Amino acid sequence: MKRFLTGAAVLTLALWAPTLVRAADKVSDKDFLIQAIECNAKEIKLAELADSRSASAKVKDFAKQLIQEHKGMHETMAEKAKTLKIAVLAGGDPATREAVDRLSKLKGDEFDREFMKMMVADHQKAVEEMENYSKNAADSELSRCCKDALPKVKTHLEQARKLQNELK
Repeated sequence: MKRFLTGAAVLTLALWAPTLVRAADKVSDKDFLIQAIECNAKEIKLAELADSRSASAKVKDFAKQLIQEHKGMHETMAEKAKTLKIAVLAGGDPATREAVDRLSKLKGDEFDREFMKMMVADHQKAVEEMENYSKNAADSELSRCCKDALPKVKTHLEQARKLQNELK
């Protein structure tokens, strides 16, 4: 009987181990929401800067698209934050300030190349985080918002890669 219980305990642990590992990767709804709001604010600020400083009409058009679409995503996330009673100071994080400062010092083609490099990196990271979160979200409404926004973010990534290659 003792051997049976030990075997059952090992089998139970073996069956639950993958769940425990996935739980460790899980991001809380609050953390994801804060991160998403900060990311959207960063994309908007950088795109506004690109709209005024870019030498490329294609980059300016891309920046205008980012401003419009990220503002929409930002509003959706901000409403959800209000519902969950989460306060977020968007755009005040050090990564955003550093990126804006770095880009503000550049002009013309140099600005365009660095901006597009940032857009590719930021959107790659966003896609990965959104895919992970949408699979592991506790809040079904927030998960749905994330899944709804994911195609746009993937499109932004594809467009950013294309523009980045054109600027090389």
